[in-house]
Amino acid sequence: MRHNKSIRGRTGAAIVFVGQFPPPTDGLTLVTSRLASALIEAGHELTVADIGGRGAVRSPLYHVSRLARIFRALGLIAAQSRRRGPGHCYLAVDGGLGLVYSLVIAGFARLCGFRLFLHHHSYGYVDARRPLMSCLLALVGVGATHICLSERMARDLGARYRRDLRTFVLSNAAFVSAAAPIARRPVRAGVTIGLLGNLTPDKGLHAFIEIMRLARERGLPIRGVLAGPILLESDQRFLRSVVGELAGWLDYRGAVYGGDKARFYQDVDVFVFASAYRNEAHPVVVYEALANGVPVISVDRGCVRDQVAEAGFVFEPDADFVGEALLALAWYLARPDALAAHRRAARSRHEEDRRIARTRIVALFAAPPVAVNEAPIRGASLQ
Repeated sequence: MRHNKSIRGRTGAAIVFVGQFPPPTDGLTLVTSRLASALIEAGHELTVADIGGRGAVRSPLYHVSRLARIFRALGLIAAQSRRRGPGHCYLAVDGGLGLVYSLVIAGFARLCGFRLFLHHHSYGYVDARRPLMSCLLALVGVGATHICLSERMARDLGARYRRDLRTFVLSNAAFVSAAAPIARRPVRAGVTIGLLGNLTPDKGLHAFIEIMRLARERGLPIRGVLAGPILLESDQRFLRSVVGELAGWLDYRGAVYGGDKARFYQDVDVFVFASAYRNEAHPVVVYEALANGVPVISVDRGCVRDQVAEAGFVFEPDADFVGEALLALAWYLARPDALAAHRRAARSRHEEDRRIARTRIVALFAAPPVAVNEAPIRGASLQ
């Protein structure tokens, strides 16, 4: 993907496409990059503006690079307006204080007459009302299309801000390819749990380790596999200490890609996702697990309950997650047939969500616009 340049498809809409692209690679940047590629394949012409920062987050380099790219994106919007007239502007909306950037870009694009498509990736401003999001929704007006990750997110966004929103539901399943079926060992040999991603306490690292400690103390045949980068020195020290403590029970593989990532999913029976990340919405890694036929035990964050459905267990955020997860794992150990059924349900769940989502990509910038919802989502109050 070339950034800050016009990329032509065959036929279709001209779109100024603004978002954060890898590196670094996380759920937001991965989905943004893959959606851009899918739109080009569908025949649209994209003028791409990468507004992601470079360097460590919160460092001076990061903020300077982000500001430079924001101004470059504004220049691309102005140039496109002069050259071809107002058209479509896609914006991957930031979470947290990054909403300031989204406000600037969305406001300028609307001033230039563009029709706005705002892609929401965070549940942080859905779970709790944020003044910056209130300002953004007021600024873009009723003509903007809000791309949400699930029907629940679309309802909750309108309800939280008491606004009638034009919404379009596009699941992140569209950006996770189906995996080849694999043969798995019998459950009677024990259960292996796994966690993959940027390994931090917010993403469930400590909860995962606590599950492993208690499983060892209770003599449960449960092994653990961790994969992914560890960015903070404090987390690296923590993991170094527990790798020795849980020798023979825990396997840390570092960052994995390609074949190593496929082997991770081949070696894991259950994916354990105890995220406390406040912006968690529709985790790509959960769909990756489901695509590989791996059931999920998770905290109910964002849209996770809708993702997992009958392919695992999802517990309330205020539940004793470690205790509940151990009960679920013991249930799997005692019922191999149930785990096998959840494996089949996991793959089926991803395949169905992906099939629907891929058709919706084609409809996103259709002319006249095709809305998934026949009427705007009504802004009833969320209590």
